[in-house]
Amino acid sequence: MIMLEQRVAQTIEKTAVFLLENQALEGSWSDFLPGFSSTGWMSGYVGRALLEARRVGITTPAMTEQLQRTFGWLLSIQNHDGGWSWNPRVVTDTDSTANCLLFLLKWGNETPQAVIDAGVAALLQHQYSAEGGIHTYTRANIETALARYTPYFPRLPLMFYVGWMCATNSVSGVTMTTLRQAGLPLANPALQKLHQYILANQDGAGYWPAYWWSGPLFSTFHCVEALAQWDEWAAMKRATAWVRRTQNEDGGWDDGVVLR
Repeated sequence: MIMLEQRVAQTIEKTAVFLLENQALEGSWSDFLPGFSSTGWMSGYVGRALLEARRVGITTPAMTEQLQRTFGWLLSIQNHDGGWSWNPRVVTDTDSTANCLLFLLKWGNETPQAVIDAGVAALLQHQYSAEGGIHTYTRANIETALARYTPYFPRLPLMFYVGWMCATNSVSGVTMTTLRQAGLPLANPALQKLHQYILANQDGAGYWPAYWWSGPLFSTFHCVEALAQWDEWAAMKRATAWVRRTQNEDGGWDDGVVLR
């Protein structure tokens, strides 16, 4: 067991080094998609992972300095509505806002309360239907993006973007985690509705269906993390059992569409 723990720690350290070596000078990270690269969402997501590594004692001499740059860059790209975007050239979306805000919340007391409050307000603006889930985009922001005619939002009929304006499981899960990290109590009506939405959308097999991903692993992870706030052990156990059943023969998992 000790040897396994050492190997895990070494792997995390090597991964952290790789990520830090691939950070842009401004403090951001970008993904691999040519012409559609994320910097906002990606920087919040990667930065949060590195903070978690640092929390468990895995760090490098330059990690704190580099994450300080990420902190400053994320503050600089917060939108006027309090949210963050896939990248700074497009409109606010919930997933980017949640991941960027999670990084800033985990960074510590340097994050101004006004930044946190504006981010929380932006997240809550995306809970606008009776079902209680969190929508990735608001209709107003989609219309703004179409008016700008960016490569990220080709000028297609609004009906093409209906799915982008629907509540989704992965976005709802990460938003729940973020709002709790920001200090909203479980008794908050928005969290109560969100709690019921996540519970209601678990598939009988144990996973949560995805919209933005080809398979349900990512959405299942975020919904389980959210339900941990409520000690929903029955739902979490069903999800854990599904994850075990879908492990590949080589010991890993994929994000394919095969559901077992």
